[in-house]
Amino acid sequence: MRSLVFTCRHAPVALAPEILDELATHYGEPHRAYHDAAHVAEVLHWYDVVTDEVGWRDPLDIYHAILFHDV
Repeated sequence: MRSLVFTCRHAPVALAPEILDELATHYGEPHRAYHDAAHVAEVLHWYDVVTDEVGWRDPLDIYHAILFHDV
């Protein structure tokens, strides 16, 4: 499950299982009303859309910013 939430079709890097575990732990905290795993998955969907349509100048930086923006 965790790998499906924190990756996308155009992920520029594969994350280590330990990092995926940490992301799942932090984005799964009960106090999160908006910045949760579902939010990250939605933003990663839009990352793929932009990649398909126009591309990114710095895809790795953008990917990391999406994953770690509220951890």
